Order: sequence, then C-alpha cells, then structure tokens
Amino acid sequence: QEHYVESQSIYKRQRTIVYMGKSEEGLSNESSLGNILGSVGAISQPIVWISLCFVATKGGGLPAGPFGLLGALEGLAYLSVVGLAIKRIFIRDKASGILETAENLSLLTLGASLLVLASLIAQQGCIP
Repeated sequence: QEHYVESQSIYKRQRTIVYMGKSEEGLSNESSLGNILGSVGAISQPIVWISLCFVATKGGGLPAGPFGLLGALEGLAYLSVVGLAIKRIFIRDKASGILETAENLSLLTLGASLLVLASLIAQQGCIP
C-alpha cells in the first residue's frame, strides 16, 4: 500500500511515495505473487462452475478424461477456489486487482457449491 507525502517549499512542490514498512523490491514480489494467485484463481472458476453443473445434473463431477488429466485439473481447480476463499475469510490482508476479484469469485463459487451439495442431499438423502 502506498501513501503519499506532499511537501511544499518556496522553490518547488514535490510528491514522494512512502511505502509502509516495505521496500520497493518486496512490493513487486508481493504483487507478482498476487497476480499469479489471482490468475490461477480466475482460470479455476469456470472449471469449477462446469463441474458444479455436472454434479447438479448428473450427480458426479467431470469425466476423468485422457490419462485422468481432466479429473486432476478439476481437483486442482477446487483446491485453488477453496484456498482463495479461506484466504479471503481468515486473512485480513486487503488484496487488490485480480487477486481480489478471484477471492470474491471464490466466495461466490463456494456458496454455489454448498447449494449444489444441499440440493444433492435433499434429492438423494446422502452425500454422493
């Protein structure tokens, strides 16, 4: 997070960026990690949504696909969505940009997952 300190003298007015306890290098590493996490989370959302449609209509997730790659991708997508939702709920560090968007979408997706799960329990009487 950046804060600006403005100073004014007789000769010129200047604006200086002050980073709260972090060097510029540390900030760029955090933002690049946030961009990577946000990108992975954003890519994972449609995979989980398609899987939820399969679960709601057919009672099971995506087919395994060749060599089980599609099933593995589905599992990793669920893990990333749950991880981002947990990060959003329990870690009070304010994210921004694509990471914030991915975290918010993950909360929405987690809510939809719980609704699909409740629907399956109501229809089948158990968790498949």
